[in-house]
Amino acid sequence: MGNFKDRINKALILQEEVIKFLDDNKIEYILSGYEYLKNTLNARNLITNNNDKTSLFIRHYPDISLIYKNKSCLLEIKNSSGIEKYCYENYLSLSNDLDIAVFLYLKNHKICDIKDLKFTPMSIIDPIAKIEIPIIDGVWKNPRSMSDDNYYLYISAYKARKKYTSGCTFAFIDFNNTYFYDRNVLIPKTI
Repeated sequence: MGNFKDRINKALILQEEVIKFLDDNKIEYILSGYEYLKNTLNARNLITNNNDKTSLFIRHYPDISLIYKNKSCLLEIKNSSGIEKYCYENYLSLSNDLDIAVFLYLKNHKICDIKDLKFTPMSIIDPIAKIEIPIIDGVWKNPRSMSDDNYYLYISAYKARKKYTSGCTFAFIDFNNTYFYDRNVLIPKTI
């Protein structure tokens, strides 16, 4: 579990870096992800476990809304090498279906448009668990579709190696083939 706490701490550091950058450059913003919303403890538990479309939309709403004089955009901060399928699909839907500008600030300290995100092809043999994992479209690892026995083996192998996996459907971001921008594109005079 230490690995998970380390990931959370690194994510908080990256988030603080982004907020400091926004503050230093006088960029107006609203903390808009569901983790920033006032809620009851039960509401937070429910939203985490509900899988209806509205709950998924709320749970995977980008972290920060950037507000400029004549336009706004959404910014998600991700400190991992992967992205959950539901999360990606929500951002892509906001961008494609609603014509909303959605950007990711990733652990490489760069920004990409959700439409530019590329994924690394996934091997069907998991490198940690050493078992076959269902793969969707060549890139989405889908362990929860395994039998209960294989899923248990998968999770156990990660715990034994002190690695963290949520078990959700996710893909690894291809940092070599995704087009990135320097974060300075967020400064109002350059947008």
